[in-house]
Amino acid sequence: KLTMSRLSQVQIPSNLSSSVIQPLDERGFCDFCCKSFTTAFELPCGHCYCGECVLAIAQQENIEIPAEQLRDAAESAYLDKPQTIFIQQLSQTASQTQYLQQQPEICLQCPLCLKQISELKSVNPTRRCHSRLCQECNAAPRAVRCSQCQCELCEQCDAKLHSFSTTKSHLRTPVANAGNMVGASVQLECKSQMHQQQMQNLLLKGDQHPLYVEASNAFQQAEFYCMEDRQIICKYCKQTEFYKNKRVISLTEAVQLRVQELRQETDKCRQLTGELRNLVFKYEECDRLDDSLYQIALSELRTAKDVVMSQVAAKFDFLEQQLVKILEKRQQKCEVDKTQLQTVVGQMMDSVSKAEKHMLTRQPGVFLQEFQLLINEIQQKQKILLIDLENRTEPKRTAFPRLENLDQLKEQLQQLKFNETMSLIEQVGFQQKQNICCKNCSNVIVQNASQLKQVAKKQKGALFGLLLDTVEPDSVALETTKGQPGSRPVVCRKCGKDIGRWSQPDAVDKKFTPGYIFISQNEVK
Repeated sequence: KLTMSRLSQVQIPSNLSSSVIQPLDERGFCDFCCKSFTTAFELPCGHCYCGECVLAIAQQENIEIPAEQLRDAAESAYLDKPQTIFIQQLSQTASQTQYLQQQPEICLQCPLCLKQISELKSVNPTRRCHSRLCQECNAAPRAVRCSQCQCELCEQCDAKLHSFSTTKSHLRTPVANAGNMVGASVQLECKSQMHQQQMQNLLLKGDQHPLYVEASNAFQQAEFYCMEDRQIICKYCKQTEFYKNKRVISLTEAVQLRVQELRQETDKCRQLTGELRNLVFKYEECDRLDDSLYQIALSELRTAKDVVMSQVAAKFDFLEQQLVKILEKRQQKCEVDKTQLQTVVGQMMDSVSKAEKHMLTRQPGVFLQEFQLLINEIQQKQKILLIDLENRTEPKRTAFPRLENLDQLKEQLQQLKFNETMSLIEQVGFQQKQNICCKNCSNVIVQNASQLKQVAKKQKGALFGLLLDTVEPDSVALETTKGQPGSRPVVCRKCGKDIGRWSQPDAVDKKFTPGYIFISQNEVK
């Protein structure tokens, strides 16, 4: 950044007595070093610098600008060819415009307005200085300004129009052109009102009267300056009794003194603007710091998200594995019980089939003899089957486990937030937060008082509005029975003191904005 150390090095020309300060709407001088132009370059912000200052400004940013670029641009300005110089190092792989877009942080800044410089436009300094022409001939550069005629004239038109006796006494002042003493051939007139009044009195005796001629010649040759009256006077006035006891000095000495006074004031302005520039730089530094802190905070947030999501995914994978194990264990047990039942059923049905086959294939006499053995065997099988049935129960559906603390997990996720101490605005001190409390009992009504100006709507004199959402819970009570629906009391819940008013939403004659409570400034602190 171009600091005040560079501005303090700017030297005002020592021969200021031979130059005239340029009007503000002219560009005959460099806006930075205050010297007349040899080469002129206009910035997008409107300020105009000479080539030397452009190189000095670029050097502060460690950016190289080939001198031949400035020379070629200056020469093309005289040929009425548009020439634009991008303030950036030349790149073989990308155009200068693209390079500027890709590297905006290394662009220059105008040292006066601190706006970014993306390009310099070369202008013709001579044509720029002579941008205002004589209002009479509209051809030659203006040289003087006549206050009575209210116009600006060149030297030829001035001599022609003010050669008459009726216009000879008009007050004319030189105007700036080309950065040097403009209208050097125009003599300074005496500004003493006493001299002007005396000339009007002598004019009654005729313009050829010796006293009038002497006073008129002296009037056109002002060479002195009165410090008390702050007027340019002539040698004739200096010898009068009116200026005898006043400090009268030469124009050169007066200019030097006024230059010192002006320099003191401009130095103060430079110092004050330097402090403002430092604030601008701090704002820019804060912007860059904000970007860096934002990237860090965003990276930390995404990292925390990945960690939490990975832990949640791992936990749910573990719970799924538990469900799979429960299902497999249940299926294994069911398979064992089913196999046992199938074995018992198969053995029982084999005994039944064997007995029935024996009954059909045996002779009656043999069947009757073996009947008791068959009955006993079947009955024994039945007893075993009955005992097995008594010891077994019907299969039941498996009660798979359910998440019992899911609501707690959701609540904890809802409570996930940033800590308030990380507020960058509080750290840099741009905004102070204060509490609004009841004056009687110090009950906190609003914690973030810095937001009051954003939501407050002043009504009813000393009342200021608070959004209900900004009021601390259980800090105030809204009366619903006292007063009228359009204006009911607001009381402090801690001490019961009446501290404000509010209007019910359904009130016909609302005196206060719905959704707000209006607190008396005399009842809070």
